Amino acid sequence: MVDVEPGYTERLLWDGSGHRTTTVVGYLMSMRTGQVVATGSMINPQVVYGADVMTRIVYATKDNENRRRIRQSIVDG
Repeated sequence: MVDVEPGYTERLLWDGSGHRTTTVVGYLMSMRTGQVVATGSMINPQVVYGADVMTRIVYATKDNENRRRIRQSIVDG
């Protein structure tokens, strides 16, 4: 969440995001019109823990610190 407007506002926005193997994508859409207001993407920061999902799962299941690191990388990203 970036901003909250008090009271009634004409703008009603929705943030949709997708976390893919190599990319994280976000869409900001108007809930009134369905129009895409903005988009953004970035390399998935979890790739440093493995190029594919299975490698990342193995890394995360080795210990709690690994699980914390891989989760935090996507939160911080």
